[in-house]
Amino acid sequence: MDIEVLNQMGFITEETIAFIEAVSIVSVETGIAAYAVGGFVRELFLGEKNEDIDITVEGDAIQFAKQVARLLNLTNVQTHPQFQTASVQAPSEGWIDIVTARSEYYPYPGALPVVKSSNITEDLRRRDFTFNAMAIPIRERKMLPLVDPFSGLKDLQKGLIRIMHPKSFHDDPTRIFRAVRYQTRLNFQLEAETKEAMQTALKANVLETISNDRIRNELIAILHEQCPNNALRLLDEWNILKYIHPGLTAVHAYNGLISQIQSSLTQFALLIPFYKIVSWEVYLLGLISILQPDDAQNFLERYHFPRSVQNKIDELRVVQERDLINILEQHDHLKPSRLVELLDGLSKETLLWLMAKVSTPQARFHISLYLRTLRHVKPQINGHTLLKMGMKPGKAVGDVLRAIRKEKLDGRLITLDDEKTYAKKWIDTYLTDGT
Repeated sequence: MDIEVLNQMGFITEETIAFIEAVSIVSVETGIAAYAVGGFVRELFLGEKNEDIDITVEGDAIQFAKQVARLLNLTNVQTHPQFQTASVQAPSEGWIDIVTARSEYYPYPGALPVVKSSNITEDLRRRDFTFNAMAIPIRERKMLPLVDPFSGLKDLQKGLIRIMHPKSFHDDPTRIFRAVRYQTRLNFQLEAETKEAMQTALKANVLETISNDRIRNELIAILHEQCPNNALRLLDEWNILKYIHPGLTAVHAYNGLISQIQSSLTQFALLIPFYKIVSWEVYLLGLISILQPDDAQNFLERYHFPRSVQNKIDELRVVQERDLINILEQHDHLKPSRLVELLDGLSKETLLWLMAKVSTPQARFHISLYLRTLRHVKPQINGHTLLKMGMKPGKAVGDVLRAIRKEKLDGRLITLDDEKTYAKKWIDTYLTDGT
């Protein structure tokens, strides 16, 4: 498999080629076999571009990584001796992991694995599914024929998700969540014995053996998917959502909302592509908003979500207190200044949730108008200018600036001179009133 051809076909980048070449050079110099593994191999055979490459070596990964970094003039190498792994930071590819081939066993269900150094076959044996248990040797600037001891390529071609052994879900119950992601992302199906093994594991309550933090991370990964609605439906169908929280099992309550959130995110990305949105937080708001307030708070505390999520839950309460949904749905013609008054202070994520929640096109247009334009409208004049014009420091300065912004939003002030003229009237009023 020629890496130049893969680059020409658009499967890998120039930087990935350089990294593979460096790996092959170090492999020859040290005599340590190196392999591309995991998702990189899977995506390659699916014909998908994948910039994330993971390397497994049959030897000391830490020293191997340092030599690769030296060849590429890269200086940032993170090492984790207890896990026999290292990560090299490439300029545009992010962190690339280099790992010592290892075998592992789980001392009890849900535990983190105990590992020891091994060979590539044993390393592949510990993977979650057969299509992730493939490797491509890297040597002499080439990616050599596939190492596939567990027939992962055949399952990949058939669109089957197959575990490596019957107790796989008992060893690591988070594989259940990963199976959901693969089934919805790749449109694959669980192989019959794998499905039976999952049902057996769920009946044995294996999810109770993993920490809430790990469940939170898996839920976030699902909400990161391009189409989380299908994944959430599967979680409900497999009775997993009710374990996460009993209040999340009413599929009809959030299915339409999650689909509408997806539409809102797509529209926003097209209209304002340079703004970064934490999309999984928008989807999480969609889920949490169907819970009662006390249940929502319990959910956040149970799974230790970051403070940024708590802030957005607080914003949902603001939405309710301001009666925003009713106001936006019942008024087709709202002045720009009124929209700003209603929506200022809400995060982009909460606004996108709100855009999905409202039921009328005009309400969605108003929120979109605020996101695209109105929230950026600010007076050209500032507090320093007002003080030079004769105002005294204090609350009144802020009042004048807010009044100018309101007039500017509604189109009554256009130029800087307009703003100064308007400000002078305010200042004269304040001075006359003795304030």
